[in-house]
Amino acid sequence: MFPTTQNSATDLTSMLTHSKVEQDVDNGAGKAFLNFSGKQGEYAFGKEKEDVLGETLVVNTPTFRHGWALWVDRACTSISVPFVQDLPMPPASVPNKKGTPQDPSESRGFDAAFLDDPDTIVAFDCSTLGGRRATDGLLNAVKIRSASGEVNFLFPIIKLEKEDYIAGHGSKVYNPVFTITGWMDQAGNVEGSTAKIESDQTAEAEEQTPDKEEVQPKRRRRAAA
Repeated sequence: MFPTTQNSATDLTSMLTHSKVEQDVDNGAGKAFLNFSGKQGEYAFGKEKEDVLGETLVVNTPTFRHGWALWVDRACTSISVPFVQDLPMPPASVPNKKGTPQDPSESRGFDAAFLDDPDTIVAFDCSTLGGRRATDGLLNAVKIRSASGEVNFLFPIIKLEKEDYIAGHGSKVYNPVFTITGWMDQAGNVEGSTAKIESDQTAEAEEQTPDKEEVQPKRRRRAAA
């Protein structure tokens, strides 16, 4: 399911309980990015900015991260480390074009894959309060499940949803909501089901097998550059 994850089930449990793991040095190469707009309430995926509200992802648990994001004149400088490491020191404030100092904000993030397109790796990062709370709540649900004794099904299946409220200035503000709909193990097995996310080789083999119903093509999305 997640070929970049080297941890076994035992390693993952240790990671969640003892906070010991090697840092992932992959800084987004080969990934498509998912952003959430607090003004429009849209999940913008990839360079085409496809709105994927309501779609389902499988979160790669060991990739949870925290750090800082510094936005200056629409350009972002980010620093992040795995969630098992201490929050790094924030970067120094930087003045924008008008000379106004811009301060960094805490950030959260994780990698995931679409349930219907497991070959597309999605990187989600956010620095808004609502985004941080949604991500922290998701990680906390995994921690609780691990602490209860579960060692295999620790990869949450989530539906991308949203909520809104009226801010003090009278405008509607949206927050991301990650609704957990199930759990999966690292191999792609869904808890309580015989279903498993198929690899391209498995799908091709079924298509070539006679006397079976035609297999629907897997959905494909264009990854970000």
